[in-house]
Amino acid sequence: MKSRSFLRFFKASAFILIPILVLVMAFRSAGSYLVREDILYKADAAIILMGSITDRVLQAADLYHEGYFDKLILVDENMGPVESLTIRGAHLISNTDQCRQVAIDLGIPDSCITVLRGRAVSTQMEALITRQYLEKHPEITSLLIVTSASHTRRAGMIFKKVMKKGPGTDILTSPSAYSSFNAKHWWRSRESTQDVVYEYIKIFNFLLIDQFRVSSVENS
Repeated sequence: MKSRSFLRFFKASAFILIPILVLVMAFRSAGSYLVREDILYKADAAIILMGSITDRVLQAADLYHEGYFDKLILVDENMGPVESLTIRGAHLISNTDQCRQVAIDLGIPDSCITVLRGRAVSTQMEALITRQYLEKHPEITSLLIVTSASHTRRAGMIFKKVMKKGPGTDILTSPSAYSSFNAKHWWRSRESTQDVVYEYIKIFNFLLIDQFRVSSVENS
């Protein structure tokens, strides 16, 4: 009789504890999932995604000097109503131009850098502008994405989706070693917690909404 009672207690406990254990494991690994680090080989080109500059351009410079790419792409980032500043006699150096200059200062030759104009407002727009460029440069068959660690999972998703109907470009991702994101213990840092929440919202938005906008743009 006692053995049956114990068995029922064990089953009931397992029914409660297993889902809790799964949730705890998912919670702890939420940060690590966001970091996608591919096995690298020499790519035909690399792209630094706009956003934070310092960690991304430092990573790109390291990869360039290690021989992982010879050509660097930057997509012009939207900076708002800069024309109004120009009319008033003010000059604002864009994040893209700053990134380009820092890359040169770190040893990437200016001749290796291509800036694609388009005033991108999102990673998805960066991917679309890049695809348009690659369609005119079929010699580029592999693209190395350099971005902040917490951004690599979503960036890889977006570029792979956008490039599906492009020239068949292989996508690699390299998370910046200079990112402050704490993937293993993300809940201990306010900034890392914000990154995790932000990225999962963006991932769900892409999976539920934005990826279909890609298709609508392609078919228009």
